[in-house]
Amino acid sequence: MAHSIGGRIAELRRRRGLTQLELAEAIPLSYSYISLIEAGKRNPRKQVVTLLADQLGCTPEYLVTGRGPAEARALDLDLRFAELALRSGDAASAEERFRSVLEQARAQGDAYDSEALRALWGLSRSASALGHMDTALRASEAVARAKQLPKEISRPIVLLSVCRSYLECGDVNRAIDVGEAALREAEDDRTFRAQELAELQSTVALCYYERGDLTRAQLLLDDVLRLADSTGSLRARGASLWNAALVAEAKGDLKSAELMTEAALAAYGEEERAVATATVRANAAALQMRVGGTPLDVVEQRLRVALARLHDVEAPMMVVVETEANLAQCRLRRGDAEDAVEIARAALSKLGDEAPLEAGRVRAVLAEALLALASDDQAVAHCIGIAETLDGAAVPQRVKSALASLADALYRSGRADEAVMLYRRIVHPWPGYGDDRRATPVRLRVAAESPRDHHAEVDRAETAGGVRGR
Repeated sequence: MAHSIGGRIAELRRRRGLTQLELAEAIPLSYSYISLIEAGKRNPRKQVVTLLADQLGCTPEYLVTGRGPAEARALDLDLRFAELALRSGDAASAEERFRSVLEQARAQGDAYDSEALRALWGLSRSASALGHMDTALRASEAVARAKQLPKEISRPIVLLSVCRSYLECGDVNRAIDVGEAALREAEDDRTFRAQELAELQSTVALCYYERGDLTRAQLLLDDVLRLADSTGSLRARGASLWNAALVAEAKGDLKSAELMTEAALAAYGEEERAVATATVRANAAALQMRVGGTPLDVVEQRLRVALARLHDVEAPMMVVVETEANLAQCRLRRGDAEDAVEIARAALSKLGDEAPLEAGRVRAVLAEALLALASDDQAVAHCIGIAETLDGAAVPQRVKSALASLADALYRSGRADEAVMLYRRIVHPWPGYGDDRRATPVRLRVAAESPRDHHAEVDRAETAGGVRGR
């Protein structure tokens, strides 16, 4: 495609079988002037552009910008179909459609940058729904770098997506850097709406929670709750309450965690956000399982209802997988290891290479269930897979409890070396977050037991396994 006004004039002239002299005589203009325009050495006046467009069978806008009305309409229609597929839950079809539009828009030049950005943004969201987090991250970062976004795209939501994508990819330090930079940008940009700011701040708080900075997470969430109360945003209130419940659980304040979860459910339910409400209900059941006190048969029923609802509202695949992993863990605790293995394997089969953290968590549940069935070799194979998948990655809070539970099971079954391997991953300091081991939280909740110091578990298991040093 020609990417300049002179190039477009030359291309259309040749398509119509005209020489420069014939085009000049038809207008009329001098032959040399047409030659200079096509060579990019002259910019035609508005009247001349109109005359050239008439002779070449196009619009003046096309000559100036390269945007043809038919091409623009076709791309816009394709984008609308892709958005429809994404909203209806067909993320795979949406991803394919967005990728096709992106290729077409880029092939047609800079004039279609708006369509290309819309396609990139759609590609990011559909890839995220499918668990293709590397693809989602690259696409959302490309959109965030754009100097100007189409009216259909909200910059705060894009920055929020970049932050979440880094979190899902396991780079929590980078997620925090991106989130904090976005918050600073929001302070200077009054176009950020209060609800968008609250969601962004709540997500940054979640990143701090995953890294173990519970104090910073709590301070951010307190601000979000104040902002949500002042603006009346139920969506912001629901997000902040749910994240606050996670922080309360990590601190051992289980009663507050349950109360905040119920309040989050009420906020989401009142706003009638189907996917968010179904997700929080699934997470609430998982929290009850971790906290203890609720009969496991009740927890299982709630997880199954939540899972069915997630399918009904066509929730993102990653949310479904997380709920299936929680259901597998519940079945394991109820003594049905075979069913737990089947559920966990089905969940794992949905994950690709771009979701290492969630894959590590599902593998941990699967390996523990295999140990319960005395399938030690298969369990150890999954342990090795976990170590390879998480090699060099900082392990966030949501994965640690599953690894700790598996490590305990390995130790009890006499697999001290493998237990040490997992304990080390649990207490390994965050890359770029200081060299002191105390920088990483060492007290974790496992099932309904009291928090325990897993550095001590490493020492105990290393001694049993004949391993020395760290």
